[in-house]
Amino acid sequence: MTFFRSSTLTKTNDQSQSGSLCTRGRRALQPAIEDEDPLRIALEERFPSLLKWLGHRDFRDAYASHRDSVGERCSGISEYSYGFLLSLARLFPNRSEVKELAWLEYARAEISSAGPSRPLRVLDARAAELALAKVQFVDSLKFAEGVTNAADIWTAIEQGTSPPDALIGSERHAYLAWKHDEFCFLRVVSLTEYRALCALYSGFRFGDLAPFLELCREPGVAGLTPASMLDRWLADGLIAGTEMATPN
Repeated sequence: MTFFRSSTLTKTNDQSQSGSLCTRGRRALQPAIEDEDPLRIALEERFPSLLKWLGHRDFRDAYASHRDSVGERCSGISEYSYGFLLSLARLFPNRSEVKELAWLEYARAEISSAGPSRPLRVLDARAAELALAKVQFVDSLKFAEGVTNAADIWTAIEQGTSPPDALIGSERHAYLAWKHDEFCFLRVVSLTEYRALCALYSGFRFGDLAPFLELCREPGVAGLTPASMLDRWLADGLIAGTEMATPN
């Protein structure tokens, strides 16, 4: 699933604009005309599908609650957006799709401003060397757990069709989002693949992945192996390189 072509969007430079934005945002914390609140407008532009899903009233109420809870602390729209995402989880505890939809939009905004990467297409390493290697992923990669059909909701809203009702699935899953060749991509993956990514990010050697997955594999994904996941990650442009680890 493709998010969008990055070159069609106006990118926000957090370092160059965050200061003026936050300064204006602090003035907006004082009694002012609601429609002129620059931080709220920035969040509406950063979370457009969430705005449509919640509606203007609920979105603005959520923003007001978040604004009141953080006060004048604002170091940039990226950090402010992430704080808003956390506030949504608190404000909508029984609507998991809200947090997941917000995460998808947050990831899209963050990835769109990521710099270029040079992912590997193949790994030039023998099996024995690969077993001792730590896999390095591209900087733009983001991933998070999910339990709802937020990706289907997001897709429908973006395509201008009626979104489905929010549903909590019978199985947990995860979202991968990354940038490659000026496109930003989203893929819904199994919890097993998500756990594999978490393990490699935490410093697992690739050769340790198979026994680890046997301990936490979910039903119905018996064919998912470290080798098959690695092939898919290479094809998707997720692998930046490898680093040889010292054997224990």
